[in-house]
Amino acid sequence: MDLNATRYFVKIVQMGSISAAARVLNLPKATLSRQLSALELRLGNRLLNRSTRALSLTDLGQEYYASVVSLIDEFELAEQSLLQQHAEPAGLIRIGATTGYCQHRITPLLPGFLTAYPRVRIELKLSEQRSHIVQDGLDLTIRMGELADSELLCRKIGTVRRILCAAPAYLAKSETLVTPDDLRRQQCVVLSAALDKWQFENNISVSVNWQIAAGNMSNACQLVLAGQGIGLLPDFMVAEYLATGQLLSLLPDYPASQTPVNVLYANSKAKTAAAMAFVDYLVAAL
Repeated sequence: MDLNATRYFVKIVQMGSISAAARVLNLPKATLSRQLSALELRLGNRLLNRSTRALSLTDLGQEYYASVVSLIDEFELAEQSLLQQHAEPAGLIRIGATTGYCQHRITPLLPGFLTAYPRVRIELKLSEQRSHIVQDGLDLTIRMGELADSELLCRKIGTVRRILCAAPAYLAKSETLVTPDDLRRQQCVVLSAALDKWQFENNISVSVNWQIAAGNMSNACQLVLAGQGIGLLPDFMVAEYLATGQLLSLLPDYPASQTPVNVLYANSKAKTAAAMAFVDYLVAAL
């Protein structure tokens, strides 16, 4: 039995295509195609229906995948656990995160981590969209917000407090803000049109009035600095501007709710020395 052929088959199914699996495994596409054909020949039937646009599992393929996927995960976990015991952290870690959080919280930590672990390489994949471990070929993903039930493992690395703030130039021409409800009559800068309801502690939420949906937190911060309205921005992004007076904090008696930050990883990756060293580093630093 060629266990690699089965492992490649599982990865092809998880990634949705031979090309995507080849990229994650860092192998030629022809190698995976050849191994898949050999596996189908050994089993005496097709496992995947192939077309130029998509792959789909045959009935036998669905049955085989369900039978072997947990075995492959356990095999990889055992192998990685053994390697961790006998080798220093090394190799590539692919990390998904949002752009703003990474720039302010993760990137400043990278030089120290890479100095401590010089055989590790890091590939950052930044997006405002929620990244996915398997589909995006990641080892770790850093996620803000409450987590839905998942088979992923996670460790909390911190919290983010959003600060209600505005530039002095905007406040000089606006009405006085007394309660969160007054935001309905102010001009606000939101992240997207769908995120116009701002949450405060004590179950207070307000649908705010807005003129600009900024697209990401960095853009929103720049617009608030330019006097385009009130923003509800993460503390790590505005701390410097609050200290220098470029932004002023508003409604201190109505703090916004805190957002947890977690690092997530799949069980099959849980024992890789490099990935776990980075997780430990984040927990200690943040």
